[in-house]
Amino acid sequence: MGELLKIYGKIKIKGKDVNVELNNPINENTGGIIHIQGEQFRLEMSQLEFYRLVGCVNLAKENLKRMKGNIRNSMEMDFVDVL
Repeated sequence: MGELLKIYGKIKIKGKDVNVELNNPINENTGGIIHIQGEQFRLEMSQLEFYRLVGCVNLAKENLKRMKGNIRNSMEMDFVDVL
């Protein structure tokens, strides 16, 4: 395993603390290694895989916001139409 370079942050998953860490690359030709780890698990990925994961999570978040907004707006419209 590589040497810890930086802790990106701490998050909670199902109430448990989880660290997001940047570690030294395995060799000079690769980027850093990201560890997402807590007491019960550790997920290891390249920086590229991590950036892709973050992008997917952000896209899902925005899609959910839009969907909930559309649902809320359509419910309000239905309620207004009933009156």
